Amino acid sequence: ENLRNLVILSDQLVRANQIANASVRQFSESLTSDAAVAAREFGMGLETTMAILAGYASQGKKSAEAGNMLGRATRLLKQAFSKNEEEFKKHNIQVVDSRGNYRDFIAIIRDMERAFAGMSGSQRSNALADLGFEALAQKAILPLIGLSDALEDYRIKQHLAGGATKDVADKQMTAFSKQVKAAWNE
Repeated sequence: ENLRNLVILSDQLVRANQIANASVRQFSESLTSDAAVAAREFGMGLETTMAILAGYASQGKKSAEAGNMLGRATRLLKQAFSKNEEEFKKHNIQVVDSRGNYRDFIAIIRDMERAFAGMSGSQRSNALADLGFEALAQKAILPLIGLSDALEDYRIKQHLAGGATKDVADKQMTAFSKQVKAAWNE
């Protein structure tokens, strides 16, 4: 079971590297900094977590910075919602489902995008402040606003990650074999 889980994680890391501007190592560092714990506490699966980290990478936020931002984003969202639930309802941003469980994080980002549609940057910042996100806290959420379609696309690609590590290893071994053969021929 541990080996199976390791292969799944490896495939997810390799696929994230293939779809976003970050290395396997940088995605690993994201997970080990704060992203994995935050994702577990928020009820996110690995595919969603990796998709969000790929979204941060597309915005230049990588490694431990991305992992810490995801951790901050989930904690701040939970805190802001618990203190300002009526403001979230006013903006039609649903954070929890009918059973009180946190909704899909990408769906919450999509709700925020709809709520902020047509707003200027300062209006969006003010709306986030009304929701309970202080200026510094907004740095964890703002890079994801406007990326919900890309995040969903990344998640689909992560879902199809099975075998990604083997594919890359096979290609590298083929290239290595060709180099050895060329060296032998010389």
